[in-house]
Amino acid sequence: MGLTETDREYTHKANGHRRFYGEYLNADGNPLASTRKSAIPDLADTAEARRMHVYAAPETSEVVRAQRDMRRLKRWDELFSRIRVPYLVLVIEGHNIWSELSLFKITLVQKGGARAVGGSISAVADLIFAGTIAAERLSMDLKIWGKVSPKLSEKAFQTTNPVFQRALPSLARAIPEIVTKRMLGGIVTAGLTMSVSLLDMAHEWDTGDMDAAAAYGASAVGGGMMLMGGLMMAKMTEAGIAPILLGLGPWGWVVTGATLAIGAGLLAIVLDDPPLVDWLKRGPFGPEQDDAYLHLANNPQETYYRLVDLLASPRITIETAHNMSAKLAGQGYTIDPRQDSEFAKINTVVRVENNATAMLNEASLTVAMRPVQVTRKPTQRGPKTQRKILQEQPRVVLEQSLPGGKVYYLALPPRVTFKNFRGQEGVKTSEVLVRAQWHSSWDYGQGSRNLVFPAPELHDPVTFDLAVHGKPDFNETDQLFWADEQTHKAEEGT
Repeated sequence: MGLTETDREYTHKANGHRRFYGEYLNADGNPLASTRKSAIPDLADTAEARRMHVYAAPETSEVVRAQRDMRRLKRWDELFSRIRVPYLVLVIEGHNIWSELSLFKITLVQKGGARAVGGSISAVADLIFAGTIAAERLSMDLKIWGKVSPKLSEKAFQTTNPVFQRALPSLARAIPEIVTKRMLGGIVTAGLTMSVSLLDMAHEWDTGDMDAAAAYGASAVGGGMMLMGGLMMAKMTEAGIAPILLGLGPWGWVVTGATLAIGAGLLAIVLDDPPLVDWLKRGPFGPEQDDAYLHLANNPQETYYRLVDLLASPRITIETAHNMSAKLAGQGYTIDPRQDSEFAKINTVVRVENNATAMLNEASLTVAMRPVQVTRKPTQRGPKTQRKILQEQPRVVLEQSLPGGKVYYLALPPRVTFKNFRGQEGVKTSEVLVRAQWHSSWDYGQGSRNLVFPAPELHDPVTFDLAVHGKPDFNETDQLFWADEQTHKAEEGT
């Protein structure tokens, strides 16, 4: 800091005290501040010069470490402020509540009422809390709603309970003494999220899926670590010193917890038992005989029907086609001139297959198709796409039988370009929607059963009703008892 060896060895003659000398220099070597007035004869001549108080402390001292931690926390706060994290979290929580509510019925059947209601309450609470924090950020950006931030910073309660401090002194030192309303909201929402993970863990444990249960448990632990890291950051802001708990500082708890929560949550999804394994565990021969699938209990016909559906694997593929005359001729077709003209119009091939035809004595296939006119036209705001489902059947030029299904060769309307009144070019193309359903009659000792494929999900007790499920709906996908090109795609390599 500009000290010479003489400065370091200086001792005051009158009292014998050693005196610290030093100065701050700019990039050009000119002094900005100094402990010696003679170094800067006239402060008015140096525009950047000012009076400064300098405090010296050992590099390893608690004060220096606390200052570094505070600067590090401030840099993270500045980063989060620049990228507007509250707004991003609000969007994520909006998607989360939409997903939770849309899957409410499935969760209710699969995991029970407590998990379904708990997940919905947690999602709603997360959205409300994220909206509140986003409103606080908006109030700072637009200089409005001045009372939002002070209200959130109000004290909710204190953690200065003597019993708690004596029982868990390390934890008491790590968490803040004053819990604000903002912090309380984070604690409540984090607690609900961890509770949902624990309910998922209990469900997987109950169904015998131990690896997925362990992953959900690890995700709950990760959420708790993130919460603990947030409390430790609040403590650091309150006391100016970064607390250490179990060898980790605030950011260590947050990073470790986030990695564990996100990684374990994704791992739990990957490790979740597929439907066939679930049937083997809970079916008539499985070790997990519980009340999860009441529609299969003591019902061998329904159990067999669901097993056949899991093995059947309906598949629908739609491919564009070119030069089909030559390809069909290569397959052994004898094509006359009239057929050559017709086959040249084929531009789409639809394959509908199902293993059920090989597993059952007889299975009748019902296929319904509708052409879709796709119009992409230019507008002042950019290209706009319109989709219109046509009511007439697409033109089927050729139909082939397969061992497990059928192939349809279609001649959809060709691509057409057009111009609007401004001279901008648009285009009209064609697509096709496909719905397929298989029927089979199964005779057994006490009567017969009409089997309809694809069956509902294993957890769904719905039975086929001709009036409700007999006709395809082209305005939705994943319709019960109907396969479509979105939900029943052929796997790669099959």
